[in-house]
Amino acid sequence: MPGIIQFDKRINLQIIIVGLGANGSHFYRGLCQDLRTHLDAFQHNRSKRPFYLEHIMLVDGDRVEQKNLGNQIFEPEEVDQPKVQALAERYGDFYGISTFRRTEYIADASDLSTLLADPDRDRDKNVMFLPVLIGMVDNHATRQIFDGYFRSEEARTLLYIDAGVHGVSLDRWNDAKPETGNGGQIVVGLKFNGRTILEPAGSLYPEILTDTESRIPGCGEVIKSAPQRCATNKMAAQLTNNIINTLLTEKAILVHQITFDTRMCGSRPEFCTLAQQELFKETLKEMASSKQEQATDRPSVPIRQKSQDSGPHVLNYDEEEQGEENLDDEEDWDDEVDDDEEDWDDEDEEEEL
Repeated sequence: MPGIIQFDKRINLQIIIVGLGANGSHFYRGLCQDLRTHLDAFQHNRSKRPFYLEHIMLVDGDRVEQKNLGNQIFEPEEVDQPKVQALAERYGDFYGISTFRRTEYIADASDLSTLLADPDRDRDKNVMFLPVLIGMVDNHATRQIFDGYFRSEEARTLLYIDAGVHGVSLDRWNDAKPETGNGGQIVVGLKFNGRTILEPAGSLYPEILTDTESRIPGCGEVIKSAPQRCATNKMAAQLTNNIINTLLTEKAILVHQITFDTRMCGSRPEFCTLAQQELFKETLKEMASSKQEQATDRPSVPIRQKSQDSGPHVLNYDEEEQGEENLDDEEDWDDEVDDDEEDWDDEDEEEEL
């Protein structure tokens, strides 16, 4: 019988997508569509929505090239634009999901540390902050940075989802072998309150951590990646979207890993185990006990600051982003607080979410 990782509070999501190429561009478009669908569904009863959106950020140092117009969703007029800018302006604006942009590569763990920092403000006791790192990169060097940060003491709580696809092998005539480049895997790693609940990609695929030839983009010579199939990229993105969609609707994680093959038209999930479920529940109880001991009489109300006041970790990348406001007008925490009809301390209401 499979287990389930079920969050017992409303989740406040901070989503960082690293890599906006073949996998990441398809994923971001689907994420914007999913978020807009959920925001619209709860627009008349936001107190029942299972999640808040702290912010979304796209991270990639690449610019759109002519060769990207095949299996990546860019348009000819966007050639030479930063990928994060092209996608945020097209899909973010279309679906009404404002998105921050970083036009630099992830070079070390300190970059992740600033991007994934807890906003550190008073929040309602029924809201849980959950940073989400979506790895859509095509090199193990960057995955090694992700893995190191995940295992560090600094990352107390982190949902790290890594999408990887197989490259296409060529024959001696440089023709693609049809049986190659069709598969991939999505790995869900979860660290919660300092305890690893679901092991990350580096544990399930040790070659990620032992690869010494991979290079971080922008740092020295880059080893050319094998060509990828568009169908494989789209399936990797869709499966990752499915995982996030379950989080948005049920506040739950059901799978630890998914392997897939587009040529065979199938995927195989490895569900969370009952042991992982019990470990998560135990951690929740420990947190609740610890917070009860530290509780004070001071009321805890979630206050959403304007993004330009929320710290340099959000807006120190491009001057054109310095004026960014909140990610979504519907996500304004101040409006939520001022809603006379919403009782933040009503435990019975929380049970209905």
